[in-house]
Amino acid sequence: RCLGDEELQVRKAALHSLNVACLSPTCTEIFRGDAEVVFERIKEDSKQRPELIREVDLGPFKHKVDDGLPLRKFAYTVCTSLLSAY
Repeated sequence: RCLGDEELQVRKAALHSLNVACLSPTCTEIFRGDAEVVFERIKEDSKQRPELIREVDLGPFKHKVDDGLPLRKFAYTVCTSLLSAY
């Protein structure tokens, strides 16, 4: 449920919890049945979303800031943890 939330911080916290569970040797069986659903959510979170990119004016320069970058990085980290767990 939390993996599909609209708020970025909630999704990042859900991915963090999933990552901790994947790294624990006793908890890896929890996600075995839902691995396909989890991988689909991770695949969605690892895509670049144009609505999360904003342009910052720095005087004569314009700089693009991607607010979704931390979530994408963490999605790849969780994907790596899932692949090593299974």
